[in-house]
Amino acid sequence: MLTMNQLGKVQKDRLVELEEQMLYLVEVSDSICFLESRLEESFEKVDTIDVVDDRVEGSLGSVVYIEERVNELDSSQKTLLEMINDMSKDFLAILDVVRNKITDVNTRLNLTIESQDVRRHQSSSPGRNRNCRSSSSKAAGGDKHPGGDRRPYQ
Repeated sequence: MLTMNQLGKVQKDRLVELEEQMLYLVEVSDSICFLESRLEESFEKVDTIDVVDDRVEGSLGSVVYIEERVNELDSSQKTLLEMINDMSKDFLAILDVVRNKITDVNTRLNLTIESQDVRRHQSSSPGRNRNCRSSSSKAAGGDKHPGGDRRPYQ
């Protein structure tokens, strides 16, 4: 019977050991389920990160496009400013030419007016020598615009 007792004890020990292993397997199974749920959460997060990454890459493409357009606009602005500067220089040169022409026309007009004043004065004084001219047209009463300058532009 001793052997039977010993055999019963061995079987009992073996059953306890098997029970402990079964409990361990249940714990392992629970751990595997927990890890699987964590893994799924991780996959969802990775998918979210991928979506955000795609958006960022798309945004970077937009930023590059915008930067290119800004550079084009900057270049166009510089070109326009150069053109405006050149046109301003041309305009100032034309303005100088026009001023010189106006001065020339005023000088000719004044000479013509003085010449006509001298002729009128000489024709109104029959006794005077035509080559003789008084020192002032005002002294002879020939100034039709007293106190005024005959030049239209000054």
